Amino acid sequence: MDFDEAARKYTELQVQRQKGSLTDQQYRTLVDQVRVQDGKGIWWQPDPGRTGWLFWNGTQWHPGTPRLPAPLAVSPAPAVKPQGSDPATTRSFTEFRAGIMDEREYTRISKDVPWNKRPQKWWDRFSIILGIGAAVVWFIYSTLYPLINLVTKSVPAEEIDFISPLLMVAMPLVLVWQRKGIDNFLMPLQPTRKKFSRKMLIGMGIAIPFLTAFIIYHVFQIDQYPLMYYNIVIGTLASYALVREPVLADKYQANPYTASTPDLKIPLFLLIGISLCVRIVLADDCLTSPLNARDCMRTTGTAELLAGGVSAGVSGAVNGPTMIQTLSDGGKDGGGSESVVSGDGGQDYGGIDDNPDTEFCGGRGPGGC
Repeated sequence: MDFDEAARKYTELQVQRQKGSLTDQQYRTLVDQVRVQDGKGIWWQPDPGRTGWLFWNGTQWHPGTPRLPAPLAVSPAPAVKPQGSDPATTRSFTEFRAGIMDEREYTRISKDVPWNKRPQKWWDRFSIILGIGAAVVWFIYSTLYPLINLVTKSVPAEEIDFISPLLMVAMPLVLVWQRKGIDNFLMPLQPTRKKFSRKMLIGMGIAIPFLTAFIIYHVFQIDQYPLMYYNIVIGTLASYALVREPVLADKYQANPYTASTPDLKIPLFLLIGISLCVRIVLADDCLTSPLNARDCMRTTGTAELLAGGVSAGVSGAVNGPTMIQTLSDGGKDGGGSESVVSGDGGQDYGGIDDNPDTEFCGGRGPGGC
C-alpha cells in the first residue's frame, strides 16, 4: 500500500463512519490498519482523531507530514457527485435520529469525560437537550402573564408564544442533521475566516446574535415575539457560520490559522457587557412588569438581550467542541504547524488526542500488529 492508496482508504472509512455503517470502535480499528512504510523505513498511518498523519518513532505515534502529492484532509469527496446524491448529505431523519448518542452513553461521558474531550455525538445530544430546555423555559415564561390576566380578568389576556419554542427546538436539530450540507455551504467563507484567530472568531460568534437582534429591533423596527422569531434563525446561523470549522465539507482542508489579527476577545466581551448593562438600565417597561414576556420583548435593552441570548446559547451548544477546546487551549491558535479540527474528528476516535502516550498493538509497533 502506498500513500495514495492509504488516503483513498481513509476517505472510504470517513464516508462509512458519516453514514453510520461503522461504529467508533470499528472506525478506529480499521484506520489503525491503514499503514504505509516510506523509503526510509518509517511507518505512517492516517490520524484517527485529527487531520493529517502519524508516524511511528519506535515507541510512540507522533504527528508528522510525509511527502505527499496532496494533503490528507478530513472527509474529502471521492468524486464529484450531483447535488443531493450523497447519502451523507441527504441522510433521512430516521438515520439522523439513529446516530444520536444513546442516553446511557451520554450519561457516562457526562460524568467521566472532561468537557474538552467529549465527542461530537455527545455535543449533538447536548445541544438538542439545551434547545428543548430553553423552549420549555421560554414557553412557561411567555405563558405566565397571559394566565394571570386570564384568571384575574384585569386586562385583556396577552398572546402566548408558540413559535419561539418550536424554533428553539428546530434550530439545533437542523444544524446537527444537515451538518455536512451546511459545511459545504460555508466553504466560501473560509478564506476570510482564516484571517482571524479561533478565539477571535468565538468572541465574534458570541457577540453577533446580540448585534443581529439590535439591527432587527432598531433598523427594521421589529419587536415583541417576531423579534425572537427572526433572531433565533438569523442570529443563530450567523454565529454558527463564524465559529463552525467545516470539516465535513467535500473540499475542506485543514490549514493553520494565520493569526495575523490580534486576539480582541477581552475588550470585545467588555464592550458587549458594558453596553448591555447600560441598556438594561433603560428597560423601564420590562422592569415594571418582568413577568410580561411581550412587554420585555418590546422594551429597548431587554428585547435585544433576550433575543440575542437565546441565539448565542443555541449556536454555542452546537459548536461546543470548537469553543471549549479553543478556550481551554486544546488546539493551536494561530501560527502552529498543525491545527486540531474540533467538532467532528477531534475526540474519542483514537489517536494522540485521546491519549498522547498511546502505543498501538500493545507497544510492539506497526510491525507487531
